Amino acid sequence: MLATHPVSGEERLTETPAWLFRGEREEYPTTCSSFHRFSQCQLSEAAQAEVLAATKRLDFILRERGLHPMYSTALLQHYSLPTEMLDMTSSLDDAAAFAAYRNDGSPGVLMAFPASVLAANGVLIELSEIHFARRPRHQHAYCWFHRTEPDLQEGGLQSALKARRALFQGSQPDLER
Repeated sequence: MLATHPVSGEERLTETPAWLFRGEREEYPTTCSSFHRFSQCQLSEAAQAEVLAATKRLDFILRERGLHPMYSTALLQHYSLPTEMLDMTSSLDDAAAFAAYRNDGSPGVLMAFPASVLAANGVLIELSEIHFARRPRHQHAYCWFHRTEPDLQEGGLQSALKARRALFQGSQPDLER
């Protein structure tokens, strides 16, 4: 698959796993980017403006240090700042951990996506390419961006992406781990 180098911006062929995964701690009615969820949150306008200003400052710093703009945005997404990207991982174990994290015992959701289909329908970014970012490397992190649809569950996007969804019910010891 073609990928953009995080600093040089050069396109090059990279190896990508056949499947990428996403874990959510419960079955939500939507699967939207953090920016979309953030825009609907209960924070005051002033608090929202402060978070967005901090996100823009961090983005500027990362770009100033040579990070390609898409990688900068993906890294901000991975650290829970509001962007228009969705987090994914090449590790089913990591996706299961996200599905179980802070889960109250209700079923979480695991989603699987053919990586080639994601890449053909949006921008797919592998975060392990960022040399100073340990956590994304440890979590086998990817981010995905779709230009027109903010919700994976709307407009037939989930079907077009050939996504597979499964409920994930961890045992109490699993949830505690």
